[in-house]
Amino acid sequence: MKFGEAYGTGKFGLSFEIFPPKTPAGEEALFTTVEALMAFRPSFITCTYGAGGSTREKTLELTVAIRERFGAPALRRASSLSDQRRPSPTAGPDCPAS
Repeated sequence: MKFGEAYGTGKFGLSFEIFPPKTPAGEEALFTTVEALMAFRPSFITCTYGAGGSTREKTLELTVAIRERFGAPALRRASSLSDQRRPSPTAGPDCPAS
């Protein structure tokens, strides 16, 4: 997905940013929340991974799960420029970076 597909003349792009939860209970709560947010038909959902890539793999898992469960475009977002220069070894076309 390209941002131009969500934003532009005559378009309204709505997105939500999420952060990886630290516990299994937090993860279930996150999916419950995402399910409720889907009523707003977001153009995409981004998931930030922590400073230095500390939650990189969990972020990848979450974005894939969101795409599979809810059919929403989900992208991972680096928290700093240095993280963007070091792509996850498991990142690929199934989970693009924003």
